[in-house]
Amino acid sequence: MLVRLWIEDFAIVDRLDVTFGGGLNVLTGETGAGKSILLDALNTVLGERADVALVRSGAPGLRVCAEFEAPSSPEVREAAHELGADTTESLILDRSISAAGRSTCRVNGRPANVSMVRRLGEALVDLHGQHEHQSLLRVATHLEYLDAYGADAIGSLRAGFAARYAEWTALRDQRERLLVSERERRQRADLLRFQVQEIESAQVSADEETELLARRDRLAHAERLQQAAAAAHAALTGDEATPGAEADLGRAAAQLRAVCAHDPSLQEWAVALEQALIQVEEAARAIADYRDRLEFDPEGLDACEARLRRLADLRRKYGDSLADVIAFGESAAEELRQIENADEARGEIESRIEELRERMAADAAELSAARECAARRLEAAVVANLNALGMAHADFRVAVEQVGDPEGLPGATGPLAFGPTGTDRVQFLISNTPGEPPRPLARIASGGEISRTMLALKCAAACVDQVPVVVFDEVDAGLGGRAAQAVGEHLLRLAERCQVICVTHSPLIAAVAHTHLSIEKTETEGRASVRVRVLSPAGRVSELERMLGGTGDRAAAEHARELAKRGAALRR
Repeated sequence: MLVRLWIEDFAIVDRLDVTFGGGLNVLTGETGAGKSILLDALNTVLGERADVALVRSGAPGLRVCAEFEAPSSPEVREAAHELGADTTESLILDRSISAAGRSTCRVNGRPANVSMVRRLGEALVDLHGQHEHQSLLRVATHLEYLDAYGADAIGSLRAGFAARYAEWTALRDQRERLLVSERERRQRADLLRFQVQEIESAQVSADEETELLARRDRLAHAERLQQAAAAAHAALTGDEATPGAEADLGRAAAQLRAVCAHDPSLQEWAVALEQALIQVEEAARAIADYRDRLEFDPEGLDACEARLRRLADLRRKYGDSLADVIAFGESAAEELRQIENADEARGEIESRIEELRERMAADAAELSAARECAARRLEAAVVANLNALGMAHADFRVAVEQVGDPEGLPGATGPLAFGPTGTDRVQFLISNTPGEPPRPLARIASGGEISRTMLALKCAAACVDQVPVVVFDEVDAGLGGRAAQAVGEHLLRLAERCQVICVTHSPLIAAVAHTHLSIEKTETEGRASVRVRVLSPAGRVSELERMLGGTGDRAAAEHARELAKRGAALRR
């Protein structure tokens, strides 16, 4: 919902702060009071092209801000996310245009380009009367409207077709990858075969390099290790001239053991020395064994260095670690198997693609039939609305058509172009003149007819339309009496599902609005300016009286009160 529109130095507006309500909002005022300026300002902040001529005379630039409630529509949330906006909060669109023509856009304070703001604006507001922001004038939206309108019958069929289309697309891409030239396949296979053979012949294990580095260190320092082991063994065992640690520990233990009878507390220490002696003897034997097994093997060192160099070469080619090298080899072997079995795989893929094409052709035909049924129902609903809105001779059609394509899906009339939504192209057509064939909506000349057609469509498809704000201008052009009353009732009905803002000259429409805003143009010191007031119940009656053309006339005043009373009853 549009909560607030703030305008500065825009055309004849110096400062203007407009607050809107939920449901149906109407803007009324004398001709030339500035009602269209508000719509121009809204269009500007929504990303439409803006002329520097709109900058108020003498001002450095214009600025328009629009605040919308936190969005609930998926389309609005998606567009807002693209701009980095937090969709749990209000959306504030801010646009400034300098007198020199420079344009700046922001969404919730973040800079944004105009095209992205325009996309967000199209999801937020549908503006009817001119040709900006009219979603129903964009043919690309017609299929979505029809499918949403007939969702009960169409939804599952469309989802099923889309799933098969996605599978078909993936298989087609896989087939294309297999259909590379024979020479390229051979070259790739030769490379893979060499890589697999090089890795497999090396018989790599993930922890081999760590073990090799340790072995290389031992071999490179064998002499020093042998000397250290010999010295340690001598220190533990001693010789004829110098006793070692074993002899010293043995003597100490014997001395304590000899006097334990006189002081039993020495028993503990005697036992500890005997255990230490045992550990020293075991250590001496182990060190002697290590010393005797120690290699002096220059050839073994050379072989170790060569193996490390080979492993380093493999890592340089295939990965940062030996585990990466092994994984690369397994992946290359799998790709090689796929290339060598490409013909068989391609045959299976071709068979699956053809099977999917046949199923999609049947699904597309069923989907088209469901759309035709929904199209007839939508046509009847829109024509009924148009008749009620004063377009008695309107003929509305929903054209569901297909386009031929030699590479397309089989169809009753030949191969048909297709996409993720099926084979159908949908377009809304209308004729307002008896005997004239229906034409595309965008070719309707009258702004009032465009607005009423859009209102009829919006009311027919209100349950599926996701745009939260709908703006109508000139919807009552050329209407009076019962037709204008019907327009008001349709607007009120539409306002049950979204916020509606309507510029009107009809008191019959203004009387039913939830919020009535009066626009007045004033002049101060020779310069025109615009102000907007939210009317109280009494103010609404006075404005309705003015719109009836009878200010000060007793009959007009009574008529205005009756209209206000009837409008209040309809709003309940």
